[in-house]
Amino acid sequence: MNSVIETFYKAFVPQRSEEQLLAPAKLGGKWGYINKKGEWVIPNHFINADHFFEGLARVETTQGKGFINTEGTMVVLPKYSHASHFSEGLAPVQKDQKWGFLNRRGEVIIPFQYEYAYSFTERLARVGLNKHWGYIDRKGTVRIPFRFQEVKAFHKGIACAKWDDKFGYIDTEDNILIPNVYEWGHDFITGLAMVEQGGKWGYINRNAELVVPFQYDESWAFSEGLAAVRIDGTWGFIGIKGTLLIPNWFDWVGMFSCGWSAVGTEGKYGFIDKAGKAVIPFVFDGMPSMTSGFKFGLAAVIKNGKCGFIDRNGRWIIDPQFEDVRDFQRLG
Repeated sequence: MNSVIETFYKAFVPQRSEEQLLAPAKLGGKWGYINKKGEWVIPNHFINADHFFEGLARVETTQGKGFINTEGTMVVLPKYSHASHFSEGLAPVQKDQKWGFLNRRGEVIIPFQYEYAYSFTERLARVGLNKHWGYIDRKGTVRIPFRFQEVKAFHKGIACAKWDDKFGYIDTEDNILIPNVYEWGHDFITGLAMVEQGGKWGYINRNAELVVPFQYDESWAFSEGLAAVRIDGTWGFIGIKGTLLIPNWFDWVGMFSCGWSAVGTEGKYGFIDKAGKAVIPFVFDGMPSMTSGFKFGLAAVIKNGKCGFIDRNGRWIIDPQFEDVRDFQRLG
């Protein structure tokens, strides 16, 4: 990076409190970070910008992907073709078609040698080599051999993996905990995992017991005790025993957060509570993502093609003006 560009990135050092909330926002085709007043705290000069993880956020410039700190200073220069977020002190980045891992100072800790790589969870990172997947530790030592067609992250010591064209579950010592008998599988996030058999989705527990039968066309993970399921083309919500608690009459659903979920029907979007009652009317044109919901008292919504934020009374706190936004997160 030349001195002019480097000076530009160091020029803006905002003052903020420990409780500062920031959200990535896009305006004029560029991303930056706004506060709860809708003011730019880190100017919108980036091609893309992500949330902060461990005090650093992945951003993209014309030169590539790098990382900024919460003051907006570029601390890992944008010279990588791809990157993921920091976790456990390291971040996977791609250079010359190979992936390796950097520390927070931008130093290469694990050399560029993998075809694919994901961030660390529970001291293990999933990496791909020679069209197979395995897991390494923070020193780059292979802990689970490259024998899988696909793998997912560990959650409380268990991960979903695919071998012999079927999905099962393993532990951090590469022991098979649940045999590979599923057509598809997802993570154990809240004690239950979504799995597919015969083209239908159900839920199993960590003992491989079928808790919710295979009966749904599509399903999502449980959040706050409810999971979205699709039946005959429309969405509703079930409880952890599989009982349909909110009828399936929605065309689009989010996930429950702070007791409410974004939902949509007939092209309009609003929010419901856990009883299925509309708590914010269906007056919005869309939601920025399926994870859109209330966080820190604000929710991102779309009106007339622009994104803004409302409070739990449905009032605009940040008027719709942005091309795209992501949720607020607390720094400090």
